[in-house]
Amino acid sequence: MQTDFSKGGLVIIFLIGIIYYQLTILSKNDAVFLWTVLGSISQAAAALGTFWAVKTTLSLAAKENEAKIKITLSLKYEQIEVSIINLGKYPIALLPYGYLHYKDSKRPISHNEISIEDYDNFLKPNQYLTLTYRSDYIYTMFKDMNIPKNIAIPIIFYDKELNKYYSSQKLILKREESIICIHQS
Repeated sequence: MQTDFSKGGLVIIFLIGIIYYQLTILSKNDAVFLWTVLGSISQAAAALGTFWAVKTTLSLAAKENEAKIKITLSLKYEQIEVSIINLGKYPIALLPYGYLHYKDSKRPISHNEISIEDYDNFLKPNQYLTLTYRSDYIYTMFKDMNIPKNIAIPIIFYDKELNKYYSSQKLILKREESIICIHQS
């Protein structure tokens, strides 16, 4: 791997070689043509550099304004609690129900309790939303969807533009028991 100093040295040697070639071998017309070509190549390189710089800046700006939601699961007293927090800068129009998604089928799961009274489908920045599901209800859904045991299934939420938000943990039905557990992925 070359250092920046050795790369700069190679460029200087290359330019000295071109000047020597121009002074000793080329005629005046050939030298003008050579410098015109080198100028055009350097302008093209500068244009490409400018294009990539603008593209990078715009993509970073778009990513900064992107919706960010964190979804975590926990088991409490025969219930599955889903906590959702908006980590973005703007409110998100999040639909208040999740989906179990397995292969090509997805089923909406209706919640037992919701932490925000009069939830208006807008999750403000840094606001939590907690949905509670009964474990036996989720277990029945696993059976209805023919989900095999020991397969981890995420809970998915959608906003009004139908962007998907996956839970960081997944639900799993233990093979030995008929119990829903949480699998950290």
